[in-house]
Amino acid sequence: MIYLDVQLTAGREFTLPGHYSEQAVYSVTEGLVIDGVPLEQHRLAVLHSGTEVNISASGKARCIVIGGEPVGERHKWWNFVSSRHSRIEEAKLDWREGRFAQVPQETEFIPLPEEPPSQAEQPL
Repeated sequence: MIYLDVQLTAGREFTLPGHYSEQAVYSVTEGLVIDGVPLEQHRLAVLHSGTEVNISASGKARCIVIGGEPVGERHKWWNFVSSRHSRIEEAKLDWREGRFAQVPQETEFIPLPEEPPSQAEQPL
């Protein structure tokens, strides 16, 4: 897994090796350029697998680099995501039974949605 907080001054550059099959750059500020292409502030650039890129700055700039190897198949149902179908079923029961911690400063409880026949668990 990779997580970098990159801060550059004007004219500086950083070469990101293509070590991971999944990598992305999130622009915290303006002034970032990836391989000659400007990246707007608050944008996520998903990089090609295994490709080295050059990140440079036209001014003082900051970005976050994230990535790593795929973690395997994931399944999603409502707000629940897991690699195991059985864990999603456990989460549904836990939600119905009130075993999840309350969200701080939240007073409303949202009931578990009904499961229409057409809404099957979806792989991610």
